[in-house]
Amino acid sequence: FFLLIISGFASGLGLVEGVVSALGEVLELGRDTTLALVLWAVLLLSLPTLLSYGEHAPWAGIRLWGRSIFVFIEYMVTALILAVGALLTSLFVARRFGFAAFAAEANKGAGRLRVTRHWQFFVVIVAPGA
Repeated sequence: FFLLIISGFASGLGLVEGVVSALGEVLELGRDTTLALVLWAVLLLSLPTLLSYGEHAPWAGIRLWGRSIFVFIEYMVTALILAVGALLTSLFVARRFGFAAFAAEANKGAGRLRVTRHWQFFVVIVAPGA
């Protein structure tokens, strides 16, 4: 269980790092200030989900389209946001980034399994259409 906690924190750090660096550049703030702002925003934005999880939670009775806040947000993320993110990523790779740049980036440090020209049809045609 302890390793699962460490894994969760490591994933969270990876996700927050992009937001901190981008927001720091836009707002022209120092890293410490930007990190504090992002962490407070994450804490405040996660409170409704935390307070609505479970049958006896304080906000369990609040419903959004017939679902608790926790279930509604979980549905939005898994059913909509992840699918849209995958579509936009595949369209970006296929149309803007280009297959050659994708293959070069994906093959950095690759072992035996490498992206070759045989993958191009799948990456450019199949993945965005799926």
